[in-house]
Amino acid sequence: MGQVARPGAKSSPGGVAAGPTGGREMSATQPIDVRDMAIVHRTFRKAYSEAAQLLRAAPTPSPGRVTFLADHIDFALAALHHHHEGEDELLYPKLIERVPEQAR
Repeated sequence: MGQVARPGAKSSPGGVAAGPTGGREMSATQPIDVRDMAIVHRTFRKAYSEAAQLLRAAPTPSPGRVTFLADHIDFALAALHHHHEGEDELLYPKLIERVPEQAR
């Protein structure tokens, strides 16, 4: 799954949007700006909550609507998996480097 540039985001030489560090390596000592992560996590939680409400709605959704919602949920699950892979690759190694005694 490719990365999508945010409005106003700088593009790196490979055409991928640069992150909050402007495409530089994340520092092991500088504070990490996690505001975007909080927004993403809230968005995922809200999307799953809304999907559950729509599927339980009265009257019962049509089969076409259920299929549409299932496809949307499948997409959201793939996006969530991609998000967690990014955390595993980019965030957690830096956290472990900073506080190895708290790594599990």
